[in-house]
Amino acid sequence: MADTNVVTKAEVIVSKAVLLSIDGQISLPPSDDGSLPKSDDSLIAYARLVAFEVTLRDTRNLTFTALQSFSSALVAAHAAAALVMVAGPTDAQIKALGSAMDQLSTSIQQDQRFQFAMGLATSVATAVKSNAWS
Repeated sequence: MADTNVVTKAEVIVSKAVLLSIDGQISLPPSDDGSLPKSDDSLIAYARLVAFEVTLRDTRNLTFTALQSFSSALVAAHAAAALVMVAGPTDAQIKALGSAMDQLSTSIQQDQRFQFAMGLATSVATAVKSNAWS
């Protein structure tokens, strides 16, 4: 490091990482001789490695918190849903639904018969026009 009075960004990151390591929040990657790098390039590379570990730790913590929150919300939603009581349909409602379905079925069948009759009449008319039966 050329100027000892200038604090580089890498030194700041490494200093924060050392504090986090002392606090037990991260483990610093080992260096060859057990000390911090001396050259600016080595210090920057080391700082990037430490910054990655800090970012990874923060991402893990954020994900863990989000999953805990989601899990709690899911448990609460399940508990609320378990309290909801829905009564089954009455006999009168079942009969009314059956009657409505029968009417719908009858209407569809009549429509299908009408469509079949129209198709047959169209075929006969086409055959007559083309003198197919002559």
